[in-house]
Amino acid sequence: MGTHDGLHEIVAPTLWSSQAYAGSMQLENLLMGLYYGALLTGLLYHLFLFVSTRQVSFGLYVLYVSVFLLWSLTFKGYAFQYFWPESPNFNNQILAISASGSYCFFALFMMAHHNTEHRLQKWMNRLMMAAIGLNMMSMIPAFFDRYALAFELNSPAGIFLMLSSHLVNFLMLKRGSRPARYQTLSFSALSLGVILYYSLLFGIVPANAITENGLLFGSGAQILLLAFALADQMNQLKNGKLRAERAALAAQAALNLELEGLLKRRTKALEAANQKTMDAGRQ
Repeated sequence: MGTHDGLHEIVAPTLWSSQAYAGSMQLENLLMGLYYGALLTGLLYHLFLFVSTRQVSFGLYVLYVSVFLLWSLTFKGYAFQYFWPESPNFNNQILAISASGSYCFFALFMMAHHNTEHRLQKWMNRLMMAAIGLNMMSMIPAFFDRYALAFELNSPAGIFLMLSSHLVNFLMLKRGSRPARYQTLSFSALSLGVILYYSLLFGIVPANAITENGLLFGSGAQILLLAFALADQMNQLKNGKLRAERAALAAQAALNLELEGLLKRRTKALEAANQKTMDAGRQ
């Protein structure tokens, strides 16, 4: 599918027999159904966690997966086929906007997950916000039917954001951050998919099943690894809460023993004073 300003997907023309084509489409639909089912299940689960815990990182993760899911459905043509078949211009706008939005929400999620506001220097946070701002600005041409320009701006803006995010992960890894380990693994999967996708767009590699879907599966692997990162964060929070509760119980027990000892000492002192008073009265 192309647009009036020259934006089009690079595909490898293939001659199919009707039977082979039908079999290929059935297999692709099965795999994509499993793929989207897994994404939707993870999205709903983390939405429930966000409602339950009100943790900002869970909410941003839900937003990131939601926008990415919208982009993926639009990118693969399912959204146009089932949701807005009479609106090709709107479909192109959603594709450009959701692509930039995915970058923005991922960066916001990563910053919240790392707590960069309190753990990194101000210049690093400003660099990330600048990268987010550039990706937001790359959406603007899509509102004016300039889809090719939107993606021409989105490509360098997205690469800049990814490089900035890699720098954040590197700095956090140096500080021994547990989330940074998962973030680094997830970034490796995403980076591989992005490299394949942009290499395809710029004609560096030929179009085939791997290069055409590399971004989808790289992003899917990233989302799965980020879910593991959030699960690890939940375990850390639970363990921290248990340690705090145990410390509080130990402190309370120690305080009770101290109060009990103090009460015994005062009781003995009072008994001794009463005995002296009684002895003095007898005399």
